[in-house]
Amino acid sequence: MIPLSPETPAAAAAAAAAAAAAAAARTAKAADADSNGAAAAAKENAAAAETEGGKRYANGGGVKPPAAAAAAEETAACSRSSSSCSKPIHLFYTLHVYADVALRLLLSPQQQYQQQQQQQQQQEQQQQQQERPLASPLNQQQHQQHQKQDQQQQQQQQQQQQETVNAGAGVAGASGAAIGDAAAAAAAAAAGRTQEHQQQQKQQTIKQQQQKQASSASSSSSKSDRKEQQMGQLLLLVRVESSNRTAAAAVAAAAAEGT
Repeated sequence: MIPLSPETPAAAAAAAAAAAAAAAARTAKAADADSNGAAAAAKENAAAAETEGGKRYANGGGVKPPAAAAAAEETAACSRSSSSCSKPIHLFYTLHVYADVALRLLLSPQQQYQQQQQQQQQQEQQQQQQERPLASPLNQQQHQQHQKQDQQQQQQQQQQQQETVNAGAGVAGASGAAIGDAAAAAAAAAAGRTQEHQQQQKQQTIKQQQQKQASSASSSSSKSDRKEQQMGQLLLLVRVESSNRTAAAAVAAAAAEGT
């Protein structure tokens, strides 16, 4: 349904008021013309009566002409007064009727327009409430757990990187026959830590995916943050693996030189 414009009822009311004023003016003009016509007819009758009365009075009969003229003038005045009294009453009644009609035409579209606006606002509010994510305590707890897990993963990755660097430094500082044993032990330890770390990463990734699927109603900002954290974790994994490979290569080279 197309909502009505508030300008439409105002234009309709203005047109109705103008039509009412024109009709009232035509009515008043017609009443004035009728009263003027009645007065003119009364004057003509008075003149005719005066002429006829003068003839009769001259012959010794009838009434005196001035009395007939006064009676005709009184009749004309009475007709004029009655018409002048009836004109305001008729005009007031006409304006009252047209004003009532204009008010009804003005108010009914505005009420419809207001109702339509209220319905649209209610529908928009309902849609916003449905699209808005649920800020429940459960979602907040899950978000906090995800943050803690991400922090723990970062700390573990930093510790592993530091251990790998320390192991490489220890291997490079060794000399003689101890270089081969230290290199082998360091390589085995690095390989074991890498496998354990990969398994932990896989398990944690699976858990995170399950938790994220369960809390799919969280906000878009938290989702983007988690994606960025995942990308950061993947980059850290790549860096750890490359550093492990570099350390293993260094250990192997040192062992080859020692032998």
